[in-house]
Amino acid sequence: MKQRRIYMTMKCIGEIFCVRIDLLINRNLINMQLPQKNKDARTGNNLNLTSDEWLATFGKKLYRPFIKPSKEKVKLIKSLLSKKDYQEAQLLIEPILTAYYRNQVKLKKRPGQDRKLRTDLKTLIHKRLNKAFPNYKSLKALTKKYLSEHVKLLYELANQPDLNNLHAQYGEVIFVGDIPPSVFIAPFETYEVQNINIDHKLTFLDSFALPDIGHFVNNFRFDDDDTSWPISYNPSAFCIDQAAVGIQYTMTATGFLKISAIVQNLYNKITLAVKDNFGFSSAYLDVIQNLYIDVIHDGDRKRFSCNLVTEGLVSHGVDLSHTVPSIDNAVPYTVDFTTDFAFEKGTTLQILVGSYVYINSDLDDMESFVNLVHWWKLVKLSVTEF
Repeated sequence: MKQRRIYMTMKCIGEIFCVRIDLLINRNLINMQLPQKNKDARTGNNLNLTSDEWLATFGKKLYRPFIKPSKEKVKLIKSLLSKKDYQEAQLLIEPILTAYYRNQVKLKKRPGQDRKLRTDLKTLIHKRLNKAFPNYKSLKALTKKYLSEHVKLLYELANQPDLNNLHAQYGEVIFVGDIPPSVFIAPFETYEVQNINIDHKLTFLDSFALPDIGHFVNNFRFDDDDTSWPISYNPSAFCIDQAAVGIQYTMTATGFLKISAIVQNLYNKITLAVKDNFGFSSAYLDVIQNLYIDVIHDGDRKRFSCNLVTEGLVSHGVDLSHTVPSIDNAVPYTVDFTTDFAFEKGTTLQILVGSYVYINSDLDDMESFVNLVHWWKLVKLSVTEF
């Protein structure tokens, strides 16, 4: 086990290093000048509002649809397998795993042989569990149904109207109207970098905002691991990361607002993976990425967002990995909305344009990873009063 932990630690360090190299290469390719004088923008915000509380409430809203199915699964699992059953399963499987991990360093030098051995081990373990526990087949059927329902919930969440109320068009769109807009370009006045990491699954975090040049970046590694024998079930974990830049705007007359932003993606890469830890194995791993515009007044925040990425992995014990197809960044996106609420003359607002990422992981005797970099630039922000 010690050799395995050392190996996994070195693997994590290597992957983090690769992410940083990717970023450095991309910076050179687009010939950026990255000022470092405003270092606070890499870790916090300069907004006078209770953004931590708001983000926590928003995170619970995203996570809420998955709570009831998760609790029902736990209840059903307990009816099928007792804690004593799991302890017996541990005794059954432990000698097999001990022998495997003892030889893992040698096997890593021969990847093909290691993959074959892992496959053979899984087959052997499942045969022994099926023979030892009459309810094992029922447990696998329950897991299959649960994962299938989760996929439906994921896409329902990603397509909720209140999470897709920001109109998005591919390309730079110029809105022509009777009232000329107020146009803002970098440098911007405000910024925000926030995350929810309650379960401490973000093992690497370097998200930041650079308001001087309008850049906002999600950059992190998520790692969730369930090897907690003989506990029967690892509750699902989630995290949120968001970064944004924006302005303070004062109403010149009482009325409504039409807000549009031209946003250019400079770099994007998302990789997902799940790996079997051998046992009653199952996993789902979800990633949702949205662009958003927030309007903030006296601590009250209204979010308008559009979904760009919805991806996931579902596994019944099979090692899987997936690289999300890149967002086309040849031309920018134009996002816009019109408020259905009015503001009085003289009201000061904070308007933020940013990107948030939501990850949800639910594991049983498996491990999940997400490496994510989304680098954006706010090219232009337009505000029209009417």
